[in-house]
Amino acid sequence: MSCIVVLCGLPCVGKSFLVNELIHKLLSDRGLLDQVLLSLAGKDPTPRNVHLNVYHIEFDKLFEGVKDIFTLSKLSSLSLESGASSSSNTEADDFRHNLKLMREEAFIQTKNLLTLSNNTYSEFTQPLTTTLLPPISPTAQYTTQLPSVNDSSSTEQPPTPNETFSLIFIDDNMYYRSMRYRYYQLAKNVERTSFLQVFIECSESRSISQNNVRNERGGNVNGFLPSDVIYTMSERFEKPNPIEHHWETQTIFLSSPPDVNAFPWESLLKAWKNHLFESTGALDEIREKDKQKTLSN
Repeated sequence: MSCIVVLCGLPCVGKSFLVNELIHKLLSDRGLLDQVLLSLAGKDPTPRNVHLNVYHIEFDKLFEGVKDIFTLSKLSSLSLESGASSSSNTEADDFRHNLKLMREEAFIQTKNLLTLSNNTYSEFTQPLTTTLLPPISPTAQYTTQLPSVNDSSSTEQPPTPNETFSLIFIDDNMYYRSMRYRYYQLAKNVERTSFLQVFIECSESRSISQNNVRNERGGNVNGFLPSDVIYTMSERFEKPNPIEHHWETQTIFLSSPPDVNAFPWESLLKAWKNHLFESTGALDEIREKDKQKTLSN
């Protein structure tokens, strides 16, 4: 059972901070962890081994890896060209190309994680899609054996096959709705998978102010981020709108800086248990609403 959690918001609003703190709180608070696992696993009358895998897919870090591969590939191709002294592409072209590679890499990595998780429940093993970078490893893991609801039976029955729960955080600005919708479609078409958005609201001025501080400290992974980029992103940002877009119903709205202690875990659990693929009736309803919306536009 997997849940894709897509974070969206302007740069420097606390998206990565929020994910890191949520993972820390989940793994350090045993009461919260037991609540999450028991809620997901349900009341099974037999004991079973339960595994929790948490992934944090940071686009900034993926960008660095993709950029390095693209640079090496480009240098290699240039060395094979007789008399070639420079590339015809500009730095801006390379940057846009690497962004596309990064977004595709993140999507394929996520798809592979879902495939690995679902292979546990399938009679056949689905193939993985080739990626540019090595497979993403869990940021955090936890394994336990949930006790039986009936203590008398738990001593007589062996544990059932392992149950794996995966929480996948997709950490980027995601300012276009289409960027987020792609992950919703992925969740909708994969068994035992759900979808959630976390939108962190922040003013343009605060985002720029925090970005300037990060630039001064050299904290931007991809180098200096100009304020003009944030201005443009702010103008183009398509905020989640559950009223106009039914698929965005599962959205948590937070303010920057996000308060980890006030995070609504119950909303995350509700979304996590809402398997889009298995909810046939709900899925048909969503498809019909999306179809009608498309026709009206």
